[in-house]
Amino acid sequence: MGASLSTAERRVLEAAHDAGGGHVPGPLTDVVRRMVGQLTGQEFRRAVADLSERQLLRASVATKVNGEVGQVVIERITRLGRRAIGR
Repeated sequence: MGASLSTAERRVLEAAHDAGGGHVPGPLTDVVRRMVGQLTGQEFRRAVADLSERQLLRASVATKVNGEVGQVVIERITRLGRRAIGR
């Protein structure tokens, strides 16, 4: 794999893996966001966008006019994402 994961990316990826293993009470994005509550909103959105770009998560990412990440919706963790965290 290319560059290593940042702390925020690793936390989001691990939370998505843990949350995706069972039936989640609500949208996956909301569950993961609650699990990594110590991250700011911007850190969370940027981590999800980066993971999606690297194909470690399947997610929809909307960007604002200035190029900043707006809204993210996590659909699922990919097989490559599971391999990246070693589970």
